[in-house]
Amino acid sequence: MIPVAAQSYAWDENKRQFPMKLLPDFAERVRQVAGQDETLMVMCRSGGRSAIAANMLAKAGFTKVFNIVDGMEGDGNGDSESECRGGWKNSGCPWTKTLTPDRMLLPKSL
Repeated sequence: MIPVAAQSYAWDENKRQFPMKLLPDFAERVRQVAGQDETLMVMCRSGGRSAIAANMLAKAGFTKVFNIVDGMEGDGNGDSESECRGGWKNSGCPWTKTLTPDRMLLPKSL
């Protein structure tokens, strides 16, 4: 529960969206709870941001970082009747929507 990026409010005309912005203190916040040789498994909704996070942590010296492929929800395969949609949640792994703010390490400012 340590975000690697946050919503920006600078409009990107080319992409026609408000893009996410990487948070420069991400690895520093991870160091508050994990040593560089501990096993870390990172996850986001579909696996893209967590792949970026895993690379950032590896560059910061963390040696056992793993990205959970397909993230929490996966991408699906286009077939709404299919059981094979990927992701932690769709694979039957435990999860909850309950937030635990005391376990989150948010940046001091955005």
